[in-house]
Amino acid sequence: MNQGVFNTLRTSGRLVKSAGETIYDVGDSAYSMIRSAKDDVIDPIADGIDDAIGADIDDFIPSGLDSAIKTALTGDWDTAYREVTAYSVKDMIEDVMPNVDSVGVRHGRRSRLSGYDPRYRYPQEIALTRRTEEALDRQNLFTFMDPVSIATGTNPYIKGANPLDWMRVGRIDSEMSHSDGPIYGPFSKFTPTALWPWQTKEGARMTAAELAEVPLDGDWLGTKPIAEAVVGQRIDKVGGIPGYRYYGDAILGAPIIGGGILIVLAAPLWLPVVSAIGTSMLGSAVSLGRGVAKALG
Repeated sequence: MNQGVFNTLRTSGRLVKSAGETIYDVGDSAYSMIRSAKDDVIDPIADGIDDAIGADIDDFIPSGLDSAIKTALTGDWDTAYREVTAYSVKDMIEDVMPNVDSVGVRHGRRSRLSGYDPRYRYPQEIALTRRTEEALDRQNLFTFMDPVSIATGTNPYIKGANPLDWMRVGRIDSEMSHSDGPIYGPFSKFTPTALWPWQTKEGARMTAAELAEVPLDGDWLGTKPIAEAVVGQRIDKVGGIPGYRYYGDAILGAPIIGGGILIVLAAPLWLPVVSAIGTSMLGSAVSLGRGVAKALG
């Protein structure tokens, strides 16, 4: 190997190692800070919120004042006062929530049996080099976006003149205006499968429509019931988060976007290496060609 190329590779390796060690140290410190914050700040706040939600109104009234009021009130007034003060925020939420429904998600694969809608079809596999095979639900990216099939309406995945319609990968059904409507997923629908990092547990391609059906467990530090009461719908799945249909796909596409940014930022590191290797290979090819020509000549 050319000495210049070797030195470049060695220097690059050292830089990568140094960067990795720095990232590890930063990550370790960040983890310690987050763990400490959870133990010292987040958990006490969560416990406080939970206690406040579950506490009766009576618990917030000074005992002396409470006793005086109960002594002064009689009959129906006393009964009404005792019923009101025995009420809690949790009770109020439970009274509201029975009228609030979970969002439904409709698209072309995971919910096919219960909510299949052909308008939201998308290929199981999007290939760059392999040809389209309808039986395997595989589309070559270039034929997938073939303008002729789109114009004639024969493309099963892309229909209509509006590009926004092409990006639909599912629909969220909800009475809330912030959630009801199509799920826009350009990354989910058009990114080649070889570059797509997400799969369902069944091994299928996970798009923004599948992500919308992922359950949301936990009580969000005790605030989930309050959030559900405020937005007017259950947030028991990712698709129930207000506005998800607009930004859910960006969450899945973040690694691809971030990877592209890192490649650009790291260009000063990898371009010299690639250039040096290319120059060395070109020089070797030229020498080989000269040797062959000389032998044949």
